[in-house]
Amino acid sequence: MLGVLGGMGPLATADFLQKFVKATPAETDQDHPEVVVFSNSKIPDRVGPILGKSTVSPLPGLIDSAQRLENFGAQLIAMPCHTAHYWYTQIASAVTVPFLHIADVTCEEIVRSATERKPTVGVLATRATLHAQIYQHRFRSFGISYLLPEPDDLERIVLPAIAAVKRQSLAQAGQLLAVAAERMMQKGAGLVVLACTELPTVLEHTDSDVRGCCIDTTETLARACVSALGFKRRSAPSTA
Repeated sequence: MLGVLGGMGPLATADFLQKFVKATPAETDQDHPEVVVFSNSKIPDRVGPILGKSTVSPLPGLIDSAQRLENFGAQLIAMPCHTAHYWYTQIASAVTVPFLHIADVTCEEIVRSATERKPTVGVLATRATLHAQIYQHRFRSFGISYLLPEPDDLERIVLPAIAAVKRQSLAQAGQLLAVAAERMMQKGAGLVVLACTELPTVLEHTDSDVRGCCIDTTETLARACVSALGFKRRSAPSTA
């Protein structure tokens, strides 16, 4: 049984579930693994505490959610929210079942899929995810070169795209995502990591050229869950 610690945000959780189902090599309903989802939309904001703008920590809610999933019978936990991985170590320590780290599985996917040298990757994420260096530390560990968005692009393009998803203005978010990804490619990125699970929800609202260079981290996490649960993983697109 897979446990999904969701609600951050609700659309990103639904997107993960759809991609998990599609990634599962099943022919009947009964072939699919059991899944328990706690879409806990009441978990406090993650960005404020990381940036020192709030003293209300989401950690108690995150731990409680993970423990509820384990108590319900989950044998593996996934959390389709990048920023909340700031508290990954504390959450993982509060449960006894494996808890996949979205940045780790993304880096593994980049390394595994590269047919030649690893490409330089651009990172589109919340200010808090970038500030916490959730991806930067792992990129260095995996030997992956990376580019971060310019501060002005982050403020005018990336963060408004994420906010547009929150209010379900998906077409607008898709347009902004396309601009942000194109700017990263202009700087030399061969791939663009969508390091916020809100962003993959609007890939369909971008053109094919942008979709082809973006790493859908939600889909990557879904495939990793399928593999960890013992299913033969479906091949991922080449990133070289």
